[in-house]
Amino acid sequence: NLLTNMFSLSALFVLCLAVTAFGFPESQIVGGKDASNGQFPYQVSLRRSGSHFCGGSILDARTILTAAHCVSGLTNLNSVSVHAGTNRLDQQGQSYGVSKIVSHKNYNSLLLVNDVALILVSSNIAFNNLVQPVKLATGSKTYEGSSCVLSGWGTTRVGGNPPNNLQYINLVIETQAKCKQAHNRVQNSHICTYTKVGEGACHGDSGGPLVVNSLQVGIVSFGQPCAVGKPDVYTRVTSFVSWIDSNKAYLLNETQEQPEDSIYIV
Repeated sequence: NLLTNMFSLSALFVLCLAVTAFGFPESQIVGGKDASNGQFPYQVSLRRSGSHFCGGSILDARTILTAAHCVSGLTNLNSVSVHAGTNRLDQQGQSYGVSKIVSHKNYNSLLLVNDVALILVSSNIAFNNLVQPVKLATGSKTYEGSSCVLSGWGTTRVGGNPPNNLQYINLVIETQAKCKQAHNRVQNSHICTYTKVGEGACHGDSGGPLVVNSLQVGIVSFGQPCAVGKPDVYTRVTSFVSWIDSNKAYLLNETQEQPEDSIYIV
């Protein structure tokens, strides 16, 4: 994942968003605070050979929602694990192996569109007060002007290391018009946040959840590192609910026909 192509909003924008879009598989939230235990029970850490590279969110006992740029190029699923129930990167929490990954067939790393993927874990996730699924937003509401919260382990400054403690920050959904002025790649299938310089997503936050009133509305996708005064851009969840539902059904063997707009990694 090129920093100039996408970013991971894994915590607060740790890596300043590149002038173009970029992946933030190792970014962190800039200007955030330490999360308390159980504050974000749907948040997971995706790790490759034990090292955090992206965030994700729990949809149900077997599937994780994340960004396509987080899983692009992955070939050895045995090296990837999903960690739930802990706010700390130095702890395993509940660790799950990965059976399959599906990403949107029309994901484009230059245009930064269709940046959505699902991960099927190898065994059922054990739910408790620290581990719970998140509900997805549906419908046509834009959420412009709404208060929202971003969580992740993204770096807290450009070039920094991921924080050990899960970070979060309260943000506001930016208008689509202002976001398009700041980023010419923004389409209606994106949703953006902005508050002020010094607050936002960074490397390592990618794939993580943006939530409004307990509903996930966005998946950290790209920005200009980091927290430099331009909106951060997320995949708009409501634009991909049907894609998520159809691919989740296929992953869980509820349907036998593989969706056409999908690429599977097994």
